[in-house]
Amino acid sequence: MVANELLACLRAAVGHDLEYAEEPVRLGGGFYTANYRFSLRDAPVDWTGPMVLRLFPTHAPHGLDEWEVAVQTFAHDRGLPAPAVVLHDPDSTIEGRQWFVMELMPGSPAMEGLNARQLLGGLSRIVRDLPRQTAEVHLALHDLDPAPLIDSFGESAIVARWWTHIASRSGDARPHPLEPGVEWLKRNEPDPRSPLVLCHGDSWGGNILLDHGKVTGFIDWTVATVAEPALDVAFLSTALTLAPVAMPRPIQRVAQRFGKRLADVYRSAYESGSNADLSSVPYYEALRCLLELDGVVGYRIAAAQGLPFDGPRPTWDGIADQMVTYFADRTGVQLAIPQATAQGHER
Repeated sequence: MVANELLACLRAAVGHDLEYAEEPVRLGGGFYTANYRFSLRDAPVDWTGPMVLRLFPTHAPHGLDEWEVAVQTFAHDRGLPAPAVVLHDPDSTIEGRQWFVMELMPGSPAMEGLNARQLLGGLSRIVRDLPRQTAEVHLALHDLDPAPLIDSFGESAIVARWWTHIASRSGDARPHPLEPGVEWLKRNEPDPRSPLVLCHGDSWGGNILLDHGKVTGFIDWTVATVAEPALDVAFLSTALTLAPVAMPRPIQRVAQRFGKRLADVYRSAYESGSNADLSSVPYYEALRCLLELDGVVGYRIAAAQGLPFDGPRPTWDGIADQMVTYFADRTGVQLAIPQATAQGHER
């Protein structure tokens, strides 16, 4: 059980008399990781508040936990509202998975979720505030010098970190369906047209926490990468424009038009505070598509072969065909991905 294994790790690090004040409870969201809220009784001062256990899936790339801990700590220590990492032990696992513990940030997500009710419930606030708030967070993040991360992680800090694991989990000897896309992206990776910055990479409203209209948390740094600012702009624009929401297709088309409008407002707000060259945005839009398709293809291959998949159905699975088109429009490469099975599976 998560609770027992976590408590054993905490006792080893802090003290064997630790007990839970609040046992771990699974939090919502967590499309890639599994996150649990908990608190401790009679703990040392640095451990008295509510905390979050972040569990990585078993198929996560090796070292991803160490990268996320480093980049989140880097941002936190420089004044951004990234959660402080409280404990990380790369030599241990919980339920066979890498993990770390961080503080629970105050506030609620700017977007509570991706279904129609959740989106419509916060519509006026999203339209009024979210593009500006996201641009402000990006501008503050992009103002940091990422040299310490590059010095520590080398290629594992930059876009090249994805080439070692993307399109690598086909489960057999046949070429991976995404290989043509990966090869195109590797051949056509642009030279940086602006100074490199730390990009968050997944700045949709669920990862921005608000309290009374103020940004109080910037969470989920799994996709964070040192790159030119165009990556953050492109990754967010792709997510907003494609709108991978659980809606009937006619409603989703409306959501996509609305998302495209939000993306345009966000980009205008970002450009008003930055002189970054964003001409590489189409390349990074294609890259975001391929990263999401990688998760979709891995899930579909596992489902077709009856293999376990450590995680829920990828959010982007429902718009995979649109992503294939979106990718082709930017690269000229037409990908052939496995069809969805009649019945998927979840962990």
